[in-house]
Amino acid sequence: MQELKFDELTHTYTVDGVVKPSVTQVMSRVATRSGDDQPWKSISGWENFQGCQTNTDFGTAFHSIAAYKLKKLDFAHDEAMDPWIHGLNTFLDDFPAFETRAIEQAMYSKLGFCGTADWIAQRFGDWFVIDWKTGGQISKTSRLQTAAYEQMARETLNIPAKAKVHRWTVRIFEGGYQLEKRTAKDRLDWLKFQSILNVYQQFSQ
Repeated sequence: MQELKFDELTHTYTVDGVVKPSVTQVMSRVATRSGDDQPWKSISGWENFQGCQTNTDFGTAFHSIAAYKLKKLDFAHDEAMDPWIHGLNTFLDDFPAFETRAIEQAMYSKLGFCGTADWIAQRFGDWFVIDWKTGGQISKTSRLQTAAYEQMARETLNIPAKAKVHRWTVRIFEGGYQLEKRTAKDRLDWLKFQSILNVYQQFSQ
């Protein structure tokens, strides 16, 4: 069995001692441009958030709070986070009966990439890969990100090929939430990520 390790400080994944890219890194290192005179922009759009440490810290804090709530553990927090906690609670109240299968679990795909899923659960027999966002909007790349998480979840948790897996991106904001649902019908999301992964692997060796 392969040994997967994740160094949270450096955000580095290693499998049997070999560094592997994360889903975000794969998409951040492949770029496109709309024309010959236009600048290159990464698939992930990371440059739009570069240098905004406050947003990064806030997102990290919210993800920690969400993990504690899902594990039903007590936690201390800044009162300024209360509106976002209310938004999270509203989502959880609107969709009860989730059964947790993994929270903040580092995963690896045999295709050569890693990632950490925020929440993997089952509800009424179906599987759900849920990714939290706290930014201003849900970007198009979230579809590719959750498709990659689904692939890793299927491999890591031995989800049957015929099992229905829903991919939900949930943007939590002050007092509420925005939900984007992706299903098996959106299989092109996975094919698009595979194409990006192939480009990354071809030119990173």
